[in-house]
Amino acid sequence: MPKRRATEILTNVESESDSDENDECTIIPNPDDSGSDGDSSSDDENEALEYSMPNVSYRSTFHNYSESQKQLEPDHVSSWKAGEKVRSASAMSRNRFCEIKSQIKFSKTQDRNDKDKAWRVRQLLNLFRKNIQQFGFFSTALSVDEMMVRFFGRTSLKQYLPCKPDRYGIKLWGLCAANGYLFNVDVYCGKNDTSIGIKLMACALGSRVVVQMINPLLNGLSIRKLSDYHIYFDNFFTSPDLLIHLNKYGLRSTGTVRKDRVKEKHEFEKKDPRGSYKVTVGVTPITPVKRFSRTAQERVELGFPHAFSLYNKYMGGVDLHDFRCKKASPSISSKK
Repeated sequence: MPKRRATEILTNVESESDSDENDECTIIPNPDDSGSDGDSSSDDENEALEYSMPNVSYRSTFHNYSESQKQLEPDHVSSWKAGEKVRSASAMSRNRFCEIKSQIKFSKTQDRNDKDKAWRVRQLLNLFRKNIQQFGFFSTALSVDEMMVRFFGRTSLKQYLPCKPDRYGIKLWGLCAANGYLFNVDVYCGKNDTSIGIKLMACALGSRVVVQMINPLLNGLSIRKLSDYHIYFDNFFTSPDLLIHLNKYGLRSTGTVRKDRVKEKHEFEKKDPRGSYKVTVGVTPITPVKRFSRTAQERVELGFPHAFSLYNKYMGGVDLHDFRCKKASPSISSKK
């Protein structure tokens, strides 16, 4: 296949993949064509041009795959298009799903743990947590927040959160990066859950959740490397004891606080202009931001505390993870 024709095919494939973010497409050389000259659909068949793709066959390429790469082959649908094999991702087959499911050992009745309400899925949850942590904590800005799994069945784990898009479901605790990558997750089993340990039971619920989420980080890194990480959380988790505890380990942390939890309050007047702020300790540095001014009827530059700017930038990782998971969920569900 001439180089011009191959370039056109690659351009068409890229344009189709850009239209749908969920489609994945990989071009593999023809197994029946290992680089030899054959029929060409170009205008000038006598023109000899170099190939833009390697002169190797698909069979030799598949032979060099690793064991994990070969396992992906049955889960993809391949089709021939313009003399090349286009492999697109598809749904997992039923037989493949049953095969994977048989390899997972679910907890049986004899493994029942009355102290842990999520004992039935604890082994599967530990396996999932091990897989997402196998690459380490490669992001230094981490956020802890709540997640909701939509569920309307009967279970003691079902919660109601009016501030979430899915108000009814099973609440999870998540530790995510700013780009939405999940590093740690756990099921909320109640504020009196004793499976987390006796020492953490003496702490507040928000404090022990943060300590539980970052426990793999604390155990896997030295104090010198922990100083590179920064933890963000909202007013549900923030407490003075938690900030002091994280500071002893060398971790930096930022969190919001409710008005009724602080003694010294800063009240603003209704006539105060936009961009006004009051501080007690210090507010340096100041980051310039542009906001719309009703007086000037245009966007003007205001001074904004740099700590607030960093919090707004790195705090939404868990919400971004929920958004992407909901976007990838099936739109059609069974009534059963």
